[in-house]
Amino acid sequence: MSDVNDNSSRTIIPEDRVIYKPENGIQVAYDNSSMELISGKIVDFWDNGNCRHRKEYQDGQPHGLSEIFFEHGALWMETPFKNGKRHGVLRTLWKSGLTMMRITYKDGLSDGVEEVFDEDGSLVSSIVYHNGKIVI
Repeated sequence: MSDVNDNSSRTIIPEDRVIYKPENGIQVAYDNSSMELISGKIVDFWDNGNCRHRKEYQDGQPHGLSEIFFEHGALWMETPFKNGKRHGVLRTLWKSGLTMMRITYKDGLSDGVEEVFDEDGSLVSSIVYHNGKIVI
């Protein structure tokens, strides 16, 4: 693979060089020419040059931060992964930059408070999860 390195010394792989295959419930990423497992940042861009998404992978599995951006460049969603599973606080944002939703994951399961906000930033709903199940 001929790749580019960014300042964090992680390999950057263009999205068009990646093929995804489902394995044990995880979308595993391979280099589409060598079929090697991807380790590094997979990136894709909007036609205007702004980043569309940036996803960190280790040994073919999502590991680290996955970010998706609006076409105008602002962050839309960030999801932390650990060993192929969501792990940490997932956030989606309105175009204004205010939080739309936030939920904590542990080993791929909802675990903590899920909060949903309207475009003005007011809390609309709040649900507590533990090990993927709603706590009443």
